[in-house]
Amino acid sequence: MVFLGGMFSLLMIVRATFSFLSGLIKKISHQKLNYAATLILGAGYVVMWASQNLISALVGIILCEVCIGLWFSTSMVWRNDIIPSSHRATLLSFISTLTSLVTGIFVLGIGQMVDSLRAQTYLIAATCSVISALILYRASSLSLTQPKREG
Repeated sequence: MVFLGGMFSLLMIVRATFSFLSGLIKKISHQKLNYAATLILGAGYVVMWASQNLISALVGIILCEVCIGLWFSTSMVWRNDIIPSSHRATLLSFISTLTSLVTGIFVLGIGQMVDSLRAQTYLIAATCSVISALILYRASSLSLTQPKREG
């Protein structure tokens, strides 16, 4: 517990740095950064699952923060690109509400899931990350083939 404040600060610095860098990366589309971030998240979970010491576990946690930093900014830009402005407020409100509900349910059940599944929890999370990356990849290929909408 002695290092909790320092650890939290380090993770917030990593998240902020990669969020900032995601805006500077112009050669990679937001869509590609989005699904690359979910693959990084999956890698972070695998590293945490396989970790044998505190340092390797920290590397896994840092990879998860890299994902959040990259994903948050790019997903906002991507959503604004594909959702017409006439429906944007309603759809973003719906997405936010749905996200809050799912997060609430997840938080309620995560303790029991970790207790019952132990290390397999990380592998399930990594699998979900890869599935998410595939879904985002498919969505990005569909959005790239759609003509740009005027908003």
